Amino acid sequence: MIQESEYKYYLSDDYETSVEIEKKRYGELCLSNQIVLFQLLFEEQYQICKYNFMEYWQTIFKVSETFRLDCPHDRKNMTLPSLEINQRILNILTSIQSYDDHIRHKMSKLWGKSSKQATKYTEMDSGLYAEFFSYRLLKRLRNYAQHYDLPLKCISYPVISVGFEPTQVAFTVTPIMYKKHLLEYDGWSTVKKDIEKQNEKIYISLIIEEAFRVFTSLHSQFRDFLSVTLEQSHCAIAELYESKEGRSENVLYLIKESGDKVIERQWVQYDNIRIIKELIDRGPKVEGISFSTTQLEKHLKGISRIVSDIRLANMKK
Repeated sequence: MIQESEYKYYLSDDYETSVEIEKKRYGELCLSNQIVLFQLLFEEQYQICKYNFMEYWQTIFKVSETFRLDCPHDRKNMTLPSLEINQRILNILTSIQSYDDHIRHKMSKLWGKSSKQATKYTEMDSGLYAEFFSYRLLKRLRNYAQHYDLPLKCISYPVISVGFEPTQVAFTVTPIMYKKHLLEYDGWSTVKKDIEKQNEKIYISLIIEEAFRVFTSLHSQFRDFLSVTLEQSHCAIAELYESKEGRSENVLYLIKESGDKVIERQWVQYDNIRIIKELIDRGPKVEGISFSTTQLEKHLKGISRIVSDIRLANMKK
């Protein structure tokens, strides 16, 4: 068995230029590097979620524009978009779950399951879950979609007059879930009571819009909570590269050796800090995207003001 005193610790680069460092400094740099990698995953997972929300609204807009330009009235053309909208909803549900799973797992490895970081994240998530029905529903809706049925069962195509002279009309698309159908699933747990309190028609876009604001709030608040720790880690890695100490400016490794055997090796990338800053600078826009498109009323030829709900053929009555 190798004794701790037999280990040696180095900073190395691609040119195999190595500088021996103390065990304590090695440990501190490894921790800083892992925290930077954790934040990179944290920000990337959020961006993936944000893109999925964005793609949902883009799909709603596309369907709305198709309706405005093509004016389909047949059942087939008006119900087929539900498949694509369902796909976008499922992407949102999956990415939120992935975000939560990854963050909890990485925090557990980095700081421990009972650490103040893990505890604070759970407190924040639980608080928002208790406060907002939309957040509770989306978290439980994944199980519904996985084990029972697709969320979307109806699309409404409202055509509504807006503004004054010249009069215009707004074309929108309203995806709908039905309370009765949702309650046929027996895996809602405590969310079942929330669903029972809702109107028969549950408008998915309103749920998704609020849930995005809630999810973004969780992400931003937890980043603020970690801000001191994250900044310290950024500084430690930045100073490591700025000091150079005769090494390459581009790639550094932290290496733990015993004799000629490498026991541990970590790649320290300064670019990770730059990428993190760029991701944060993109910044979330927490307001929902308007998907109404308008056209002068005089250009409408026989289109009714409100197009009736079109239900899928497999909708249970």
